[in-house]
Amino acid sequence: MAGVETAKGIFFPKIKYASAFDNFTPEIMNHYESFDGSVSKVITELEAAYANPARTKDYDYIRIYHPYKLSKAVLDGELMVKTKDQGEAHKAHFAVTVLLVSSFANSPDSAKKLAGLKKILKQPELIRIKNASLREEPDTIHRPDLKSHELADIALDIFAQTGDTPLLVIGIAHAGTRYAVDEFLRLRTMLSQKNAKNSIFDLFRYSKHYGDSFVKLTHYDEDKLKRESKGRTVVVIGTPDRVDDAYSRFNFLQKGNYDSDQVRIIKGKLKE
Repeated sequence: MAGVETAKGIFFPKIKYASAFDNFTPEIMNHYESFDGSVSKVITELEAAYANPARTKDYDYIRIYHPYKLSKAVLDGELMVKTKDQGEAHKAHFAVTVLLVSSFANSPDSAKKLAGLKKILKQPELIRIKNASLREEPDTIHRPDLKSHELADIALDIFAQTGDTPLLVIGIAHAGTRYAVDEFLRLRTMLSQKNAKNSIFDLFRYSKHYGDSFVKLTHYDEDKLKRESKGRTVVVIGTPDRVDDAYSRFNFLQKGNYDSDQVRIIKGKLKE
């Protein structure tokens, strides 16, 4: 298998992953980061792209940016549903994180993952998310400083701390979402197949744009993360202005009633 060149030398991955960011150009990124439409429009365009990737213009950009837009809608909507409807919202949260990982990995199963999310969003409890409008501006703050080789080096730095162990990678939304998914998939290439298979990605909102003062976690989220972190090293990945506070928020994972001394939490800062 061909090696991946980074500033720290040549790395030979165990599992194949070709990052779309390796070939992205700022001009087209600006185009696809700009959006003013609806959740339904994003789903329709993504369905068409998955159905015929070879004939879809700028397919790689669509498979990265459209699932990201859906993740924004789901995470924002999840925080607004009534308590009695949170069960359905949690299903949508899980479905959109699965879609993100699948689409970033360019998996042929991505269309099925999207269909699963679409079915969940048809539930009456989530009609607000399904009908939500979406507006996105180009990321002129973080993106220009994140080159592909830097993303590769960040993954190597994290792996140097975690070693070959199952991971729970937590992305800090929204600014850190795309890069956190990419880092998760890069990290999986460094793990044994068993540990890669047992690694999990999750996503929570801590948005400067929305004025969040802390990571948005419910009691359900905390209980789920306690279960998921058991036997895994936790990696919190986000932008510099968010990751330090977010890292502190997840300290509760070290205070559970189960082997808490085995829960390690590592910070993945996207840019110093």
